[in-house]
Amino acid sequence: MSDALGADGGSLGEADEGERGAPPSPSDNGHRPTSPLSEGDKGEVPEKRKGVVTIIADSPKNTGMIPRRAKPNPTLERLVGEELEKSRFVLDAVVDRRDVFLTVNSDPKSQKKDQDLYLTYKLLPLLNRGLAALHVHLDRAVKDPSVLLEENGGNGNNEETPTPRLEMEQPIESMDPDQLAAKIAEEADAPHNKPFNPLTWLAQYLMRNHPEKCTPEKPLEAKRDRIFFSELKHFVENEKGIREGLRRSLFGDLREPFEAAQRRCPEGRLTVAALPLFVDCLDSHWNLRGELRNAIPASEYSRAIGDGVGGAAERLEVERGSGVEREELAEALRERSGRNAAMTLEDTKLWWENMLRRSEFEMIPYERLREALEEKEKGIANVRSVRKESFEERRRLAEEAAIVAEQQASRVAFAEACNAAVEDPQLQKVLAGERRLGGSGDETQPGALPSVSGEGVRVLRVLLSLRGFPPNLPAEGDDEELWNDRDFEAVLGFQEAHGLQRTGVVDGDLLKRLMDAVRFERELQAFAKRAAELMLTAPE
Repeated sequence: MSDALGADGGSLGEADEGERGAPPSPSDNGHRPTSPLSEGDKGEVPEKRKGVVTIIADSPKNTGMIPRRAKPNPTLERLVGEELEKSRFVLDAVVDRRDVFLTVNSDPKSQKKDQDLYLTYKLLPLLNRGLAALHVHLDRAVKDPSVLLEENGGNGNNEETPTPRLEMEQPIESMDPDQLAAKIAEEADAPHNKPFNPLTWLAQYLMRNHPEKCTPEKPLEAKRDRIFFSELKHFVENEKGIREGLRRSLFGDLREPFEAAQRRCPEGRLTVAALPLFVDCLDSHWNLRGELRNAIPASEYSRAIGDGVGGAAERLEVERGSGVEREELAEALRERSGRNAAMTLEDTKLWWENMLRRSEFEMIPYERLREALEEKEKGIANVRSVRKESFEERRRLAEEAAIVAEQQASRVAFAEACNAAVEDPQLQKVLAGERRLGGSGDETQPGALPSVSGEGVRVLRVLLSLRGFPPNLPAEGDDEELWNDRDFEAVLGFQEAHGLQRTGVVDGDLLKRLMDAVRFERELQAFAKRAAELMLTAPE
């Protein structure tokens, strides 16, 4: 809350709640109750421990109403201490209803939560001040009725203003009932005749004194108001931080840091003495960079050792379903307490929630926690994006490398096929224009080779495949060594693609075009360009 609230977790200065005259709640029994795990602040296990239910289950849900600050601020006490004290019951009521809002709006992602805190800061303090001002105004009106007259159209000097007479177009006696009723209503609606409405007055007060519009004519009062509302906002943010910490415990957000702390502990188990390590892991899990670790005082860890929080959840469960006397059960389970007692996840959650409910330290404000978690989520998203981009880049480079390797292999195969064509006796005659190679039945034409087989056929098929027109697979019973109709169809496709006459005949000009290295390299570059464009536009 504020420095003006002192160091006792909710009092102003050195005065406690009884000295201020604040009545205790019915559940307090005249004194502030102990917390669920409150015994033994000095780090030692007490000789005679309370019953388990006394320690945990029967303790009230909320003890410290307002978190304490390390150093009281006398200036704040002097300026706004009295008004903060007047708001004390409102703030206590907010903390008392904490569990109601944890139950109704327990989802951490819910946008409709903690409406009471919103009203606490935005409306209730100002409403309290407005009611006090309305009380003063009405008290003055009781002593001097002209105050209300001034509000309803007086002249500002507390002098009664005579009621103006309405201009009558015709005498009253000559009016029919409808005309008379209209004139009566018109006269009743005159502003100076309206009765004083306290709700209207209070609404106008609230609008004139909005906490974010503190600009009265007196600048020093405006400064005091800003200090007052700033302290209320600090309380609200602290309470929202506590509720968020409790919500995240309810929704299992402590499991990951608990398991991380276990992995860092000897023998793989978290002990009571190692609770600072758990808080450190929770601090990292929430991306608070040490703020949570520094916010929790060492006395909380000493209290945990003294309270025997190790195995507390199990003891509570056993006691709830057992008829054993409390003192006897606590004595039987005492050996499992102490510094080296193992902590389960349920024990850790119980310790964390009870520590927050005591509110004896300033919890990380909700806005800071929200910003840290959003920053963490953004960082995770960025890492995923970088990894995805890196993966996509590696995939693209791999595909490009595969294309380059394939093209290089194609160049080598093309050069070997061209050399083989030059050396083959049958293809030498084709290159010289002495012979030509046709399709089915073409061997009867003048100059046609009667039959081509062996190495020449293989070379021609390699050249056609490298230029993008591989012959179809042979049918069953075909002789793969002979030039056949499948090869004839491949030649037709090549001729059509290059704007040549579709004859299906391999003559000297066609063979030279198949062996054209410049055209072949140009086709390889065009293929690589198309492949790169496809990789850029490919779906994820």
